[in-house]
Amino acid sequence: MNEENITVEKFHEALVLAEKWLTINRDGINAINVYPVPDGDTGTNMLLTWRQALESIADASSQTFGELLNKFSRGALLGARGNSGVILSQMIGGLAAALSSSSDSITVSDLASGLRSASDNAYRAITEPVEGTMLTVMREASAAGENSTANLEVFLESVVSESYDSVARTPNLLPRLKEAGVVDSGGMGVAVILEGISTALLKRELPSEPVVTDEIKVEMSGVEHEGYGYCTEFVMLAGVGLKDFEAELVELGGESILVVGDPGAVRVHVHLEDPGPALSAAVAHGETVSIKIDNMQVQHDDWADQQSSEGPASQGVIPAIGLVSVARGDGLISNFRQLGVNVIIDGGPTGKVSAGELIEAAKGAGLEHVIILPNDKDVVLAAEQAAESNPDSIRVIPTRSTVSGLAAAMAYLPEGDIDEICSLMNESIQLVQSIEISNSVRDTSVNGIDIRVGDGIGFLDGELVASDATLAATLVSVLKQADASQSEIMTLYTGEQVTPEEIEELSEAAESHFPSLELDIVEGGQPLYPFIASLE
Repeated sequence: MNEENITVEKFHEALVLAEKWLTINRDGINAINVYPVPDGDTGTNMLLTWRQALESIADASSQTFGELLNKFSRGALLGARGNSGVILSQMIGGLAAALSSSSDSITVSDLASGLRSASDNAYRAITEPVEGTMLTVMREASAAGENSTANLEVFLESVVSESYDSVARTPNLLPRLKEAGVVDSGGMGVAVILEGISTALLKRELPSEPVVTDEIKVEMSGVEHEGYGYCTEFVMLAGVGLKDFEAELVELGGESILVVGDPGAVRVHVHLEDPGPALSAAVAHGETVSIKIDNMQVQHDDWADQQSSEGPASQGVIPAIGLVSVARGDGLISNFRQLGVNVIIDGGPTGKVSAGELIEAAKGAGLEHVIILPNDKDVVLAAEQAAESNPDSIRVIPTRSTVSGLAAAMAYLPEGDIDEICSLMNESIQLVQSIEISNSVRDTSVNGIDIRVGDGIGFLDGELVASDATLAATLVSVLKQADASQSEIMTLYTGEQVTPEEIEELSEAAESHFPSLELDIVEGGQPLYPFIASLE
């Protein structure tokens, strides 16, 4: 056996090319989407899930396979969209579990084991697996690969060939596909991804035309239906058993149930006639974020209209509004991603970014409209200049701090009326007060406040309002000026060099002076400011 090593860098390039090939084929995949609900969004959901995973591994340098794929898997889980996206995230999770090596390269046999693990993990995630879907395609493709590990070329060609053969067989396994005259869209998405990865690893060029075009016409008599209900998705940041919550959804009458991840970050997908009880059940367990609810009957009707029109079959279902945010600190970046941010700009040592960088980030979101969150009073002007370059596409929410950016992101929606969404986001930043606590680097006097080097300094909504000998005392002074006794919750984000002792001192001081204020401590990882906080 002549095994050839695949480096981390090469595999990262393959993941990127797979995204490109999936983008090219997205509309065609959407056009044949009839299972489990004919709503024309499977290609979009798989693509957005893959893109979110890629954003989590933007820098593949100096990483082992385990580090790269664990980040990729986590990004896919948190960014998964729709039934197909959640299943795809579980395939990625299985791949990551099998290739968790600390090595910087893998063999053909390793990759074969990884694909088998991807298939097994996806099957385990589903209570009642259905054959003739993307599950079948991954299973049959991985099995063909295990029998062809003589060298990389033979292995990859076997995997890709079998994946497309498996897609062609899906109508024989799933009657709804045969009635509609199409193959399975999720299975086609899997085959496209595998071909993209294979093309990169074999250093070949992508085909000049998509595998499946958006000109395919579905036999509509095979998909007639009324009352599809609501597709409800969210992430629970709570310690809850996956099977236990799945059982709760079953009792609520849920269908197409997927409850995956791990306690602390549980991705949920369910179809219900009323999404309310599912969300109530989730909130009862803890914090719930990334909530997305779609009326599947409306989606189906739109898709059906497009099927009978002359135009492309899926343009109406692609989310039209992207979100770009400036942020620093792993914890804060993670929070922004969970709230749906498409592109995050770090800003370097100063946290400042240029109008040009924001324009490029807006283009990178790849959507019709983009909303920018500058999250710094000194970046607002650059963001407004970026918007002036393309006023029809770019909008700015003038967030002057990180916490106001988080508040705005909470109100963000990836589709809908851009003016209404911006209005809601602007309203949301008025509901929180922003606090920043740091240390003075020199003796000075600001706003009539004498400050000595090393003292704590406190900002309220961007204005310096307090200084004291310690950070804890400074926070208390700011909270008094913010009239914190009238607020309900303070979320405290800890900086990158804060000690446990400092965190304990601040929390005790806040609880002592404001006992009715609920305190939530989050690891933000931000530089410069040991503590930032939102008061609401």
